Amino acid sequence: MLWGSLAMIASVLAFTILDTVNKILVETYSAFFLSWSRTATQVALMLLLAPLLGGTAMFRTKRPLLQVARGVMIAGVSICVTLSISHLPLTQTYVIGFLTPFLATVLAAFVLKERASVLQWVLISLAFAGVLIALRPGAPDAGWHLIYPLGFAVFNAVYFVLTRAGGQTDNAIAQLFYVGLFAMVTLSVSLPWHWEAPTWPHLGMIGFVGICGTLGHLLLITAFAYAPTAIVAPMVYFQIIWSSVIGYLVFDDVPLLTTWVGAVVIVACGVALIRTQAQARR
Repeated sequence: MLWGSLAMIASVLAFTILDTVNKILVETYSAFFLSWSRTATQVALMLLLAPLLGGTAMFRTKRPLLQVARGVMIAGVSICVTLSISHLPLTQTYVIGFLTPFLATVLAAFVLKERASVLQWVLISLAFAGVLIALRPGAPDAGWHLIYPLGFAVFNAVYFVLTRAGGQTDNAIAQLFYVGLFAMVTLSVSLPWHWEAPTWPHLGMIGFVGICGTLGHLLLITAFAYAPTAIVAPMVYFQIIWSSVIGYLVFDDVPLLTTWVGAVVIVACGVALIRTQAQARR
């Protein structure tokens, strides 16, 4: 369970780095092209490393339709988050995207029969309050563009639950390969309208984004294999910590005191969630 939580924390770090680079690239390329190139890089990396990842075991799945659904969901996640960061600040995208743990926990309760305790619901709510303290979100003058981070949260929640369900029958490597494959196939439909030839520097950045996405998904899949949704999903709150650090290092943004207060609340709630689950199992 501890490893599941740590894997999720590392996963959101990889995705935060990915979004930071994509926010630069989306000024030149379309969100659909960037989303496709990211998943295409993931598939290429998986095929290249297949001998080291178990060979043919990477292609074995007992639930192919579930893997197709996961691919469609992650295609939606990628498009929505890229469109969102092209119109909204990263922090605004994340604070709306942090609806994911609530939605994922509710879905898991009905679909996977994973029941969160009252205390766990309270801790999830307190962690979300910590996010609000850290970000002090005020809706920007973005109009209908706010639908993008909302779509990101919905697609991501469904993806979380499907990943947890798939982990019960398929290994992590197969899940990683198929989510990239079916997301790439889904996004390929848009290529005739959104294909753009990248410059060499941008090609390197696009490749780096693909590596971050592959690593992030592998860590995410590992997280759900080790721990239930109610414990793993709230760890996405650590994204505000990573975004604060990266924002300072890359953009010289100094986090406000409220950011650190919120971060303390988030970490405290995350640790408490781990402890309550451990005690329940004992």
